[in-house]
Amino acid sequence: MNIQKTKPDQFPISTEVISDGKINTQNLEKLNLNQQGLEQQLKMSGMDSISDVFYDEVLKNGTLYIDNNNDVLH
Repeated sequence: MNIQKTKPDQFPISTEVISDGKINTQNLEKLNLNQQGLEQQLKMSGMDSISDVFYDEVLKNGTLYIDNNNDVLH
């Protein structure tokens, strides 16, 4: 099977950029991203503050996976 990807991966692996409300600046730099751009993407996703984010990673395709502090587990 020769299946073509519709969108190539932008990054080699998914990479953590926020953990427990704190930005991992080393990983942002490795991905050639900046804090302002990250904050802008978070706001577009409905997050008002970085401190509201429990975990955030940039996926291989360039999108964000966001887990906020306010998740309710049942």
